[in-house]
Amino acid sequence: MEITKTNKGGKKLLYEGCAYVVDKRKEERILWRCEKRGYCGGRITTSNDTVLSFASHSHQPDSLRCDALKIQNKIKDMASGTEDIPSNIIQNTTANISLDVCGALPKKKSIARTIRRQRSVNEDEDLTTTTRGEAFLLHVSGDSKHLLNV
Repeated sequence: MEITKTNKGGKKLLYEGCAYVVDKRKEERILWRCEKRGYCGGRITTSNDTVLSFASHSHQPDSLRCDALKIQNKIKDMASGTEDIPSNIIQNTTANISLDVCGALPKKKSIARTIRRQRSVNEDEDLTTTTRGEAFLLHVSGDSKHLLNV
């Protein structure tokens, strides 16, 4: 059982070749649903990193996809932590993985685009304060931009 990130920053559980996203939280328990929601009714309930219950899937487990998701998250972490060019990041993260997992990864162009997007998200987070440390909001309307003090 391993927890990674979703594309929107949420939690994704990888367990026995299947990926789950958070469905509900109840006290100490977390109810997860299969990431293929319209297609599969697979569910799992956890508490303190222990599986309490499990509902079967309507598809076969795909451990290669889970491994590819781990690699993609590693690539995103490297993108936000280093200034290396995308091809170096891709090469460093995929150097020691099997060819089967490489086949489950998106195309190189898509991964490079993900790296650029990850970096632009991190740059946008830095734009919430001025160089003096004052908070601001950037309002864009048409061709004009206005800084609003917060």
